[in-house]
Amino acid sequence: MLHCSASCMLPKSGPSLAVASCVVIPFHAALPSALRVPSREGLRAAASGSFAVLRVATAKKRKRYRKPYPGEAKGIVEEMRFVAMRLRNKGTTKVKQRRRKQKQQQQEVEEEEEEEMDGDDDNDEEEEEEEDDEGEKEGDEEEEEAWEEEDDEGEKEESKEEDEETKEEDEEGEQELECDGGNNAEETWQPSVEGYLKYLVDSKLVFDTLDKIVDEATHVAYADFRKLGLERSDALSKDIEWFSQQGYLIPEPSSPGVSYAKYLREISETSLPAFLSHFYNIYFAHISGGQVIGKQVSENILENKELEFYKWEDDVPVLLKTLREKLNKLGEQWTRDEKNKCLREAAKSFKFSGQIIRLIIT
Repeated sequence: MLHCSASCMLPKSGPSLAVASCVVIPFHAALPSALRVPSREGLRAAASGSFAVLRVATAKKRKRYRKPYPGEAKGIVEEMRFVAMRLRNKGTTKVKQRRRKQKQQQQEVEEEEEEEMDGDDDNDEEEEEEEDDEGEKEGDEEEEEAWEEEDDEGEKEESKEEDEETKEEDEEGEQELECDGGNNAEETWQPSVEGYLKYLVDSKLVFDTLDKIVDEATHVAYADFRKLGLERSDALSKDIEWFSQQGYLIPEPSSPGVSYAKYLREISETSLPAFLSHFYNIYFAHISGGQVIGKQVSENILENKELEFYKWEDDVPVLLKTLREKLNKLGEQWTRDEKNKCLREAAKSFKFSGQIIRLIIT
């Protein structure tokens, strides 16, 4: 829009047009600064600046999310199951590595013996060398066949172990046998009555300790874990009394049971998640893996007698499910650090329980 001076106005009469000097003034320049429309360059500069500010603000608001733990979505009990599976696989790998190393050492010894035999044969006559060569070839073929048979047997054993693992409904219960603080899968299972009595006495001490801690605790969360129907102290008292009536001398609690009971009392005063990790794993391991042990012992040394230790008044799966639900519900209130404490204690629980189980074969 143009603003012109009076001299540039056209006269109303006359044929000619008088054009005076005309000053062209931009329209926005005549407006107040608050009403001026910004130029294209200004708009570009302002836009780039606003985008830069937006990028900075977005970068500050960006949040990194941690990777969830295995089984975390289902609850703390599922997380403990994954810990048990990892420890079990680790123990199985160590056993396979030990077998592989022993086989390699045996092969090296036999190769050295063959080299010595070859050196002695070089000093013999040609006819004897030919005979020895033939004998060695036959021996090599026999040894190769023997090694192939051993390899096939080893592969069959490994595949059999893998099949057994896949058939297990819950590997966590068997963890007590695999991660028992030095357990050797190649040991011969030979239980004795004296050793089994030690196992029962130490187990009773541990279960007595669990009951006492839960019953006498002042923390309100312990109330949910009282009188679940899983308690084993009374049943163990009956079994130990039966052995006494049979004329067996009942031993005092040994080091594995005493150490575990002491440790349970200590952690119950410092960390609820840590204690409940042991509480759950002790009961679960006894229900699954413990019943297998009881059956083997009964068949070997007790003439198939079924002990009270392996009997429950109510449906065991239902009781165990109730325990899981209570623990998962409580675990929802824990911080990630508290959950990690619970998971770390799972491995310690397997170690302590394994040491008590090994009393059976002492």
